[in-house]
Amino acid sequence: MTNQEFETLVTKLEKQASVNPKLYRFKVIMLTGLGFGYVALFLSLFLLLMVISIAMIADGEFTFGNVKVLLLTGTLSFFIIKALIVKMEMPDGYYLQREEAPKLFEMIDTLRLRLNTPHIDEIVLDSEFNASVAQISAYGMVGKKRNVLVIGIPLLSTLSQQQFTAVLAHELAHISNSDTALGARIYRLRMGWGRLLHSLEENEQFGTFIFKKFFQWFYPRFDAYTFAMARQEEYDADHSAAAVTSPQAMGEALVAISVAAPYYYRDFYSELFEECARTNSVPQQQA
Repeated sequence: MTNQEFETLVTKLEKQASVNPKLYRFKVIMLTGLGFGYVALFLSLFLLLMVISIAMIADGEFTFGNVKVLLLTGTLSFFIIKALIVKMEMPDGYYLQREEAPKLFEMIDTLRLRLNTPHIDEIVLDSEFNASVAQISAYGMVGKKRNVLVIGIPLLSTLSQQQFTAVLAHELAHISNSDTALGARIYRLRMGWGRLLHSLEENEQFGTFIFKKFFQWFYPRFDAYTFAMARQEEYDADHSAAAVTSPQAMGEALVAISVAAPYYYRDFYSELFEECARTNSVPQQQA
């Protein structure tokens, strides 16, 4: 798929997502199931052939063909299972405690009640000009989910209180709308598929072509569908945040971020690193 074909498909899909978001999300879930099902089908086949080979060898039919099938299916099954186990790590940063910022926690609690958002398990501060949320399970795709809110200190320092409140509402709305749960599953599956192809190609496994042809067709379409869904989710989160704060605060926050973030990464960071390299020292806070 060319870039032009991809952009044309995304434009078409965005219209579908805006007309009926629930139906479009269902289509994305079904497409995700297709990708997972394709891998699961061949994994089941390889495991079945492996069991049959073991049974035949156990019955005394110790032939070169049986051993070859056993080694081949066992190796392919190992790579598939290993690739699909993707654990999301907790984000790096400073884990804030309630007693350290009681007003911030009170603000988040108020927004949670208004947005019907589940409990936030951790609030993490980092150095990015951004804010984000994630639902992280203890054991990959299973286990208790932990809702994590990440706040960039540069973002916190730049926005007004009203603008910052709107940004927090936007992020919490993602959890309320179940965006983070679906997004986490899609992320893990995408990572697993990529790791599977990489492992098979790197080790020159026989079954590489089985998955490579399929994902060459599947990946561009899956990217287009999920890209359009992610953009629609951003619009929905903006709408929810504007409803519990104000449209003006949400709009001003979006404008401030779009203007300040490029400066922060392009100019401030480069100047800071140049200063560090020139003086061979760590920047110090000015009194």
